[in-house]
Amino acid sequence: SGQGPKDYDADMETQMRQTFDRIQEVLNEAGAGWEHVVILRSYFVHLSRDLPVYRKVRKDYLKKPYPASTAVGTPELAIPGLEIEIEAVAIL
Repeated sequence: SGQGPKDYDADMETQMRQTFDRIQEVLNEAGAGWEHVVILRSYFVHLSRDLPVYRKVRKDYLKKPYPASTAVGTPELAIPGLEIEIEAVAIL
């Protein structure tokens, strides 16, 4: 399932880092790492505002060759107040 930040009131860069950290926890529990991720799907309530920050932050977590990636703008997400959700697919 997709992951989001712990603190919805934090600035967007912090929210993104929290989201990537939560994905990392899931990967670690599965015995995987970022090198096993083959696709990222990211959903943004404010796509044009947040996409440049996302592109910067994800480079701190991912290494070449980068996984396939899709970014989608949406008017809202399932949880009230959530502005970003990231889904990662990993293959061991």
